[in-house]
Amino acid sequence: SAARALSTRAGSGGSEKQLRFTLYQFWMSSCSWRVRLALAHKGLEFSTSAVDLLKKEHLAGNYGMFLNPMQEVPTLQVVDEAEGRVVVLAQSLPIMEYLEELLPSLPRILPEDVVDRAVVRQLSEIINAGTQPQQSLGVLRALPAEDRDAWAQQFIIRGLKAYESVASEHSGDFSFGHAPTMA
Repeated sequence: SAARALSTRAGSGGSEKQLRFTLYQFWMSSCSWRVRLALAHKGLEFSTSAVDLLKKEHLAGNYGMFLNPMQEVPTLQVVDEAEGRVVVLAQSLPIMEYLEELLPSLPRILPEDVVDRAVVRQLSEIINAGTQPQQSLGVLRALPAEDRDAWAQQFIIRGLKAYESVASEHSGDFSFGHAPTMA
């Protein structure tokens, strides 16, 4: 479906922009959900385009060739109608950082303090780089069926223990502090 236009002040100049956001995602992807939550937290209207990993849609057609050469989800397409520019970004954390830098006046997903931002990024990477990739659909498909659960479980347990250890020093109402963040 076509994305709805969003009129917002964006960028350092504060100029009015017409932005349309389309998120290419898979409903079972935690990375896709991470971006969906960031878009919603910032109050941005966006459309979604389903990419079914189980049907290997990420490997075929324009998606895998042009939109996301890594052939993964999520991918965010941002159309800036005023400038006639299309931005295509992949990987959940860079997408979230882009949204934060593009629209810093909307609810923040990164704290203002430099040390706090680093801790939030650390927590995000514990899941994003240290836990999720080892138990992703692509990795699990490469393993014998009888080994998949044990393989995934060891990385999930290890990652969640590390996350809990770091978050316990900084948590409030959320994993970090008292407002939603990237973590």
